Amino acid sequence: MGLFDDLEKRCEEVAGKVGIPPEQVQSLGASLQAKLNEQGVGKLEAMEAVAMQHGIPVDKVQEVLSHFGSEQDMVSGVTNLVGGFLKR
Repeated sequence: MGLFDDLEKRCEEVAGKVGIPPEQVQSLGASLQAKLNEQGVGKLEAMEAVAMQHGIPVDKVQEVLSHFGSEQDMVSGVTNLVGGFLKR
């Protein structure tokens, strides 16, 4: 099971813990994936861009991601997150 395979099941739980809507948790993951796929964009830059795009602090993005594993796990697992949503 990939890091974000259970995102849909845990989305409401994580959203409740961090105080943002479940849809925004999903959107943050998709936005982060897009940024990480851009050439030359690092993890911190990607998180900063996503935070600005969604109008939330960077630490809120990090808080959401912390519920899905370590930073290394997040970077490797975010591909699975978005891949699952795009297959719908």
